[in-house]
Amino acid sequence: MAAYIQGYDKERFVTAVNRNFICLICFNVLKDPVLCPKNQHCFCRGCITKHLENAKRCPTCADDLTVDTLIEAQRMVKDMLNKLNVRCVYIDRGCEEILQLQHLDSHEATCGFTPVVCTNEGCGATLDKRDFIHHESEVCEFRKLKCHSCDEMTKTLADIEERMAKLEENVAISTEATTEERMANIETKLATMETKLANFEENMTDTKTHVEAKFKRMNNEVRGLRTTLIEGFKELKDVLSDGKEENTKRATNKQSERYLIKKA
Repeated sequence: MAAYIQGYDKERFVTAVNRNFICLICFNVLKDPVLCPKNQHCFCRGCITKHLENAKRCPTCADDLTVDTLIEAQRMVKDMLNKLNVRCVYIDRGCEEILQLQHLDSHEATCGFTPVVCTNEGCGATLDKRDFIHHESEVCEFRKLKCHSCDEMTKTLADIEERMAKLEENVAISTEATTEERMANIETKLATMETKLANFEENMTDTKTHVEAKFKRMNNEVRGLRTTLIEGFKELKDVLSDGKEENTKRATNKQSERYLIKKA
């Protein structure tokens, strides 16, 4: 069941309130008004609900009554109540706001004069809501002073912890591989190296074969050239020999002719 909430204090209203808007239990101005269905006696919802916990009759006409048989006040009654001008509940703390009843709850929820208690350990002072932050952080003798060195130390420690966490994560990742996976990785690398070695040996064999074939061709060419030179030398020798004999013969003939001429 909802908490028992009485009506509004009559003294808070700027002008006198019509007696038809007064609760017949708390005798304050109606808050969330409801009626008994037979004689239309009007009560605050909280007041009549509390009354009906112990008695199932209307406190005014004694007619049978329960929470379920209560009826809502007429819309006109609610509208007239909402238009009444009322003072803030924190008027004694300094709030001078006057507003229509329909806006009262939203104002009091944010009123700067709402009493709050300082949360600094050892203080416990009650102050206005509007002064709370300034008091708690700037004025209160029990406030916790901010240490810049401590802040720097905290940031440094946080940075170290973050780096350690990343290092542990990297180590964990690096050790996840099983022995079989590592062996498989090694075998793969060895197979790759063997393939490269085989390709190298094949290339060397092809190169050797190519060089030997080229050397053989060059040797044959040298032999052919040598044979050709020898034959050329022989031909040249024969030519030279034939020419020498012919010259000798011609010279002999000339000497014979000279001798015969002189003798004649």
